[in-house]
Amino acid sequence: MVKSNDSLSYTPITMLVLLMALLYSVFMAAMIPQALNFSLPDGTVQQMYPSADIVNLVVVNVFFCMLVLSFLKATFTKTGFVPDVHPWDPSAAVDEKVQADLVRGFEKKIDGRPRFCRRCGKFKPDRTHHSSSMGACVLEMDHYCPWIRNCVGFYNKKYFFLLIFYGCLTGVSYCVALGSRFVYSCQHLGYAIDFFVVVCWLITLFIATALTVFTIFHIWLMSLNFTTIEFCEKRLDGKKRTTSDGIQIKTLYERSPYDFGVYNNICHTLGPFYLWLIPTRYGMQSEETSGCIYPMNPKHPLYRTTYRISESKMESSDDPSASLLSH
Repeated sequence: MVKSNDSLSYTPITMLVLLMALLYSVFMAAMIPQALNFSLPDGTVQQMYPSADIVNLVVVNVFFCMLVLSFLKATFTKTGFVPDVHPWDPSAAVDEKVQADLVRGFEKKIDGRPRFCRRCGKFKPDRTHHSSSMGACVLEMDHYCPWIRNCVGFYNKKYFFLLIFYGCLTGVSYCVALGSRFVYSCQHLGYAIDFFVVVCWLITLFIATALTVFTIFHIWLMSLNFTTIEFCEKRLDGKKRTTSDGIQIKTLYERSPYDFGVYNNICHTLGPFYLWLIPTRYGMQSEETSGCIYPMNPKHPLYRTTYRISESKMESSDDPSASLLSH
């Protein structure tokens, strides 16, 4: 959770919880009487199929339960921080079996130095970034989300994706299930329930549309094994930054260095295939150093470039630090 105790940081998540409670309450208040006896506030009977209403009620409730579970897990799961162990923590006991320069990863600063966070006092593993909101370096940081009051990172990235995914499904099924009642309420605004149905249906339509776009975007990022930060700061790099070899960062990251194909990329985020849509990390890495080391695709230009430079430096220097990769 967020390090800061600023009460304003609770505002977005509180608003979201209250909105979810309102939308769900209105849905149940409108659908249950309709599904049981089809009686409307004015005493008339709506001509619909009972089985359709019951199915809609069940489907929305299933999606909503998965949405709430994903929301709780995305919110309360620790996103993952750099561990207090060698070689990332300079103050930790040195393990001679660990080759620090190699374990710290492929990504380096422009001048070739290891990525080091002065605020945390630790070396940054690949894909790690410092979050001022969390007050620490977050492993595989995607972004900070005020709606869950937490960073999206290595340990809760799956839960965040399922949150927006089930939010999308819940919103779409909500609008479909309540569609006929929405039309009726638009024509009969004499009761409070009709007003709430109209307002909540329109709000849900807007949210469902936004979440659909957001979900598609994150599916695309996940299929390429990009985090939001990597995509925005490197693939869309507008500063024309270059490596020590003169290669533009934007060009270097046209493809993610950690891209091993769509299926493997999705499994990296969602775990085993049979658990993709279940809010659990069963079958995924959970060791102390998980999220610190990532294999790089040997076919990626970053791997080939840094490997060649590493070899040439090792041939001309006896300094162990010469094996550091140059990006």
